[in-house]
Amino acid sequence: MSARALSVRNMQKVIQKREKEVTDPPDLGPDEMRLYSYYKPSLVAGNYQITAEQKITSATAASQGWGQQTLTIKNTKVRDIKGTHAPQEFEVVVPRFTLDPGLINSYYPPDGHQDEGRVLPHIVLNDPHYPWEIAAGVTERMSDPIDGPHEVLDKDNKPLKDQNQVPIQVFRSIVPWIALVVFDAEDLHLNKVDDLSSTGLFKNPQPEDLLKQNPKGTFSMTVQQYLNLPSSSRVKYEADSSLFGELQSMTSSVDIIFPTKHKFKEIFAYAEATKTDSQTTESDSTMANGAKGNSTKVDLTALEAHKYLAHVRHINTVGFPDAGVEEEGLYSIVVSSRLGAFDIDKPQTQICHLVSVEHVDSTLQDMGMDDSGRIGMVSLFSWIYTALPPNPVNFVDTVRNLVNNQQMLCVDQNLKVDVNIQTSRIMSDRLNQGYTLSRWRTQSGEQTAAFSRGPLVPGPVPHPIVNGLPDCSNTSQGYQILDPETGLMDLSYSSAWQLGKILAISDTTFSSALMRFRSVVHNASVGQTQMTANNLPSSGTALDAILSTVSTLKTMSQGSTGSPNRIITGSDKPPVPILQDPALKPLLLANMRENAVANASAGSGPFAEVYNEFNKQKGNNTDWAVILSWICEKLNLGGIPPQYLLPEPVFLPPESLRFFHIDDFWLDCLIDGALSVANHLESDDDTTRREIKNILNKYLSDDVKRAGYPPQVPCYGFVIRSQLIKAMPDLRITVTWQAIKDDKGAKLADNRAPVCRWTKWDNETLLCLLDRDPQDLESIVLAQPPHQQRFSLGSYVRKGSRDKGIKDLVEFDLRTLYTTDKPLWGTTDPKKDPSMATPDYPFGNTHDDEWPEKLLNPKYSPATWLNFETRVLRVNTLATDINAALAFGPDSKGFQYRDKIANSCELGLELNDPSYYFWIEPTGKVQPTVHNRRPPRQLYVFDSGITSLDAAEKAFSDSIKDRALPVSQDQKSTPTTIPMPIPAPRPAPTQNPDAAKSLKPPDQQTRLEPVPTSRTFDGFMKIPGSPLTSSALFTSIAIYADYKKPPQLPRNTTRFSRDDYIPDRNVYFFDLIFSIRKTAPMAQNLLRIDVDIPTAPNSSSKPGGPALSNTTPGKEPLLEGDYYGPGVRMLSNQRFIPFLFFNGPRREGGNGLMHIELRPRSADDNYAITTNDARTNDVGFRLAEAPISRVSIPSNVNIDGKNDDSMGRVEIQITEWYKTTAYPDGEPIRHPMPYVLLKRQIPDDKSWSEFGS
Repeated sequence: MSARALSVRNMQKVIQKREKEVTDPPDLGPDEMRLYSYYKPSLVAGNYQITAEQKITSATAASQGWGQQTLTIKNTKVRDIKGTHAPQEFEVVVPRFTLDPGLINSYYPPDGHQDEGRVLPHIVLNDPHYPWEIAAGVTERMSDPIDGPHEVLDKDNKPLKDQNQVPIQVFRSIVPWIALVVFDAEDLHLNKVDDLSSTGLFKNPQPEDLLKQNPKGTFSMTVQQYLNLPSSSRVKYEADSSLFGELQSMTSSVDIIFPTKHKFKEIFAYAEATKTDSQTTESDSTMANGAKGNSTKVDLTALEAHKYLAHVRHINTVGFPDAGVEEEGLYSIVVSSRLGAFDIDKPQTQICHLVSVEHVDSTLQDMGMDDSGRIGMVSLFSWIYTALPPNPVNFVDTVRNLVNNQQMLCVDQNLKVDVNIQTSRIMSDRLNQGYTLSRWRTQSGEQTAAFSRGPLVPGPVPHPIVNGLPDCSNTSQGYQILDPETGLMDLSYSSAWQLGKILAISDTTFSSALMRFRSVVHNASVGQTQMTANNLPSSGTALDAILSTVSTLKTMSQGSTGSPNRIITGSDKPPVPILQDPALKPLLLANMRENAVANASAGSGPFAEVYNEFNKQKGNNTDWAVILSWICEKLNLGGIPPQYLLPEPVFLPPESLRFFHIDDFWLDCLIDGALSVANHLESDDDTTRREIKNILNKYLSDDVKRAGYPPQVPCYGFVIRSQLIKAMPDLRITVTWQAIKDDKGAKLADNRAPVCRWTKWDNETLLCLLDRDPQDLESIVLAQPPHQQRFSLGSYVRKGSRDKGIKDLVEFDLRTLYTTDKPLWGTTDPKKDPSMATPDYPFGNTHDDEWPEKLLNPKYSPATWLNFETRVLRVNTLATDINAALAFGPDSKGFQYRDKIANSCELGLELNDPSYYFWIEPTGKVQPTVHNRRPPRQLYVFDSGITSLDAAEKAFSDSIKDRALPVSQDQKSTPTTIPMPIPAPRPAPTQNPDAAKSLKPPDQQTRLEPVPTSRTFDGFMKIPGSPLTSSALFTSIAIYADYKKPPQLPRNTTRFSRDDYIPDRNVYFFDLIFSIRKTAPMAQNLLRIDVDIPTAPNSSSKPGGPALSNTTPGKEPLLEGDYYGPGVRMLSNQRFIPFLFFNGPRREGGNGLMHIELRPRSADDNYAITTNDARTNDVGFRLAEAPISRVSIPSNVNIDGKNDDSMGRVEIQITEWYKTTAYPDGEPIRHPMPYVLLKRQIPDDKSWSEFGS
């Protein structure tokens, strides 16, 4: 069952409340119950026939010449032209020899439990029809309703009539086909081979055959084997000849017990003997033992009396954990006709068997007075309990001990700690706060101790517990908290984050839905942002413009278009920024918020609202429904392993009641860990995750329409661990809250469910979750459920002794019942009117809502209701005496019970033990008002500062204007002459590699250098602009050392991050990474990419060498001039070949350039590569063992908003060459701004440590 089942069902009930129909049965209020003497199904087990006949009558139409006609249609066989009836035969099958375990709701005493011998064991079944689904026999009064017909009285004790004013008459009883019987162990266990012979099970029984009987006294066999036993050793199923043949062929398994025939008769035949008092005559005692005589004739009175031992209770299940999904339940109850051992001085084992009494009537008639041997009976279910001597520990003592041991969920608060020892005091404080010590392995591998606790804590916890914790994290380390007093790490929230991620990954439904939701939000936001940046219309706008476009085309076709404009000059529009541009980020975030909210809503436009599972319109995204349900389950502690909820078993010892608060931040960390899954699109800042939390906060704070309150989220609760939960699985727990009042003191309606959730961890532990603070509590009541209250014969049973002069005794207090709508005792309370009190009516100090009790009239002797020798009830005598006492009373004064027919409902109520309940009332209650109500639950999330979409679009439009290019001439003019761009000179061809063999480095490293020519790179760098300059750039570059992480993009040339630099005092050479990536797809033909790096004059190229003066003022070099490293190689894209050139430093002295060219790999002369596919996504390369030169021109640089004057600014120029129609040999397009790289005057080992910190 869902963790939110109670709160969701309550909200559904509030929203879907309707007017009652006439046919609806009366509602049962809390603590109310309706009883039925039997609940016979419409069709009991057996064979049936259906015969259908339909008559169709036409209307009379005299004007048309025909009168009324009737057509009769019968169900016939195919091709039957005579129309003979062909009945449809079917069979209602009921398992006669097994009981589905799912039908068992509970039984008492539980298996292995201990209780008094006076207790009558009973079993509760979830199927109200089961005891009457099969006829108990074929003899008179065993198969049909009996005890009637009698009139039915209404609440005013008047005969109830039908719509024709005819008095309604009903039968009051049916004999059930099952019975619950208590046996002593020696009644069933076969200890001798001779006992086996009497069963007829084995032709030649051996001692090892005794081992085939289990501890409950049953033998397992097939139905066929059982029916093949001698007829004298089993029940006579032949009495129903129409079914016996079918049963003989059944091979299903069945459990059989073999009590003695004498015991069999004691229970089903001799129970109604007239006298068996142990203090009377010896002849009475022998009569009880089955001797032949007039008083012990074998009849069916005792068997028929089982009609009083089975009834149905229709109850309101509000407050019953696991009592069912519906708020009302129907349960059938079968009570034993035999007590457990009560005249004992030490515990004794008892075996309870739910047996089939089908055809026991025919068996008894055939058996006569033969008591020898044993008889096999079908056992449908069985269990073992222990009967105790009088006055054992019972429900009252157990609950009283439970309530007295209540405390908050932590270590036993009665433990004494030496407060003079600081360590003991600190550790005691942590344990009292719900912490426990656990083993922890650090990242470096050491093992140490750490604190940890779950979401259930003994007191309120701040939200968040400390400041500075992240709201979104990609690892659990962000939630580790160091305890300053102990020096130990608190892993509570770190483990919660890890658990959330594990639960999300293991739930493929949730993780898949989250991944799809992330993709939908991100992709839609990126698309909308790019459309806004490119000033493209939306699909709706484009469709609206179609009509105008058609009209324009029609006008153009009919008139003159003027002179053609064959040359398009450069656009004056600003260049479109890349998606990582800072100007686009607010617009992207605003689009992500809009799309996240739209996908998490129901409906659209002005009717849209956050999806809450109760919207009139369906949700816009089915994946969001999965995400919302999963997270709400976790807020109700659903799916969280118990070892996290209760990390230390000593917090919840046996027979204890513990209260707790819920740590909201622990659950926030769990949810953050779960939402971190499937993040493949946002590595730095998870905007989608933050928006999901904002939407959840909106869901948690808004009232659900038509319900009037927001979703209920637990914040408090308690847990019970006791044998009571096993004995009473549906222990009734009623939580009452103080009424909320307005400023004038008037009570306000509160439709919230009193309990958010309760669930059983095992058969002894029950968890209850509440959504309000403890000071708002009125009370918590623990009570026995109506259908699981135990049954007993009075409050005390004692067997007499003739030798000691002690009489048999049964102390029985009669519970007064009423058939009136309002009993008279409610208005004539003897406490208010002493004249109404009588010795037979001891009201005592009872509350007005309790049943009063009165003593029986002395003419009724409870001792006559029990055969003290056999411990079997005389059920007929018991039922008729109780009915007589209820109907007439000692003097008929103040009692209103007019039913003169004994029935099972009446007897079941009287045999019920008193219903005890315990009232727990909190201290420090505060009257709740509309002003001091607990605020709605909110997840921990930062304010992202996202503006509205309109504001983001305006801000982007304003920022992009600053990047506008100079306005070009009027594009509509028709120039007579068009100045063509001056082509740049082509570089000299690369020198043959053989010419460089004499140069360093070694032969295996080949460096390609151009032949010295008169062209210098200064001229090359002065390439004139081109029409492609403003639109054709498609690459971005990042340069960094190989041991450092890439700088953040987009970079700002006036403000740098703390780690965005290159150290110049290096101990060893390192490689420089040039990361060149495509920013946007373009259909251009790329010829090459040039990278120009300034170098210093020649030096020793030794790391850490002395700085050389720069001969060209204002230019900061990056590298030493004499580079002898391994060269350049591509990082991953082998479709390009890198070439390395130098200009002047080694030959001419002075500053120069290192020139690197990246050319597409091709065997053709036309080696241009198209940039509209993935082949050019990444063209990064590595410059190995780069000799970084010392800073020669220190500059004032802004680092994270602070000035640092020890930096060197290196400008690196990037040029892209494209093949165009005008320039088939290549058109150079230079990046408008050089790439600025900083050098810092520190060694690389320091940069390593700073980077790690």
